Amino acid sequence: MNKFCLLVIILLTFQICNAQNLVPNGDFEEHVGCPDNYSQIDSSLFWFNPCLPPYGSFSGQSGSCDYYNSCAPIGQVGVPNNVNGYQPSHSGIAYAGLYTYWGYNSNFREYLEVQLITPLIANECYYFEMFINLANLSHYAADTISAYFSDTAVSGLHSHSPFLFNSQIKNQSGIISDTLNWTKVSGTFTASGGESYLIIGNQNDDVHTDTLSVSTSFYRFSYVYIDDVFLTPCSGAGIKEQTANTQISFYPNPFTDNLSVVTKNNELSELILYDITSRIILRKQFVNSVLVNTEQLAKGVYLFEIKNKTKTVKMGKVVKD
Repeated sequence: MNKFCLLVIILLTFQICNAQNLVPNGDFEEHVGCPDNYSQIDSSLFWFNPCLPPYGSFSGQSGSCDYYNSCAPIGQVGVPNNVNGYQPSHSGIAYAGLYTYWGYNSNFREYLEVQLITPLIANECYYFEMFINLANLSHYAADTISAYFSDTAVSGLHSHSPFLFNSQIKNQSGIISDTLNWTKVSGTFTASGGESYLIIGNQNDDVHTDTLSVSTSFYRFSYVYIDDVFLTPCSGAGIKEQTANTQISFYPNPFTDNLSVVTKNNELSELILYDITSRIILRKQFVNSVLVNTEQLAKGVYLFEIKNKTKTVKMGKVVKD
């Protein structure tokens, strides 16, 4: 067997077993340095801004998305605390962020771009997903965010205007207003062939963007965090979904008198529940699942952490009604 055939077999086996992600660093974990200010998405390996950074803070000259990582100095671009609110990552310790609507300046947009690991194959079906969360500081929530696959790079633009691309993947779930949980945006499409770049953002103008006032925040924008961007041939999508089914589940959320946690990993885990000041409220060890009585807890937002013997495997927020 020659080396080429062996390499093909290895690659095919890897894709079948692991549902290979064609988006490099889709979880934003790999980075060349810790961000310490806005507009530093290029600190996350492979990702870049198609538009040049603005000439001044909120100048409106151009839009440039942001990078958040727990390694950042406390303040503007940390995880889970940052200038736009509090949000643990969907996975790991990092994510990106951008404006999908800007109430101060009509048709202001920001975009996130990456070159795919390999160009897409004509007439082949691909499955895409990403996870979105509305930042706490947002006054508005918007319905329009999408993924556009391009055969050429878009870069170096002095612009903040909508690209108006006809995106292959569009949000179908309506206005994304959840500041607590991550919302999955997903879908399938057939490639034209040669698509080599992925651009994420709101491709529509304001006229074709539905918005909803969701808070009394002074900041009249819709700003979203983005994490776990994933693309694979449709033949591998089922494997990705199967993997997702083994992740940790919390329900109901919001909760009242009881909170259930399910891990399905068949190992000893520990649930730690904190109040909003990071004070430990309760700790429980369990294997696979646990039902926690929460009658004694006051209404409000709580933070949780799930740990196994060696590391933290999930962090997040839950709400008691």
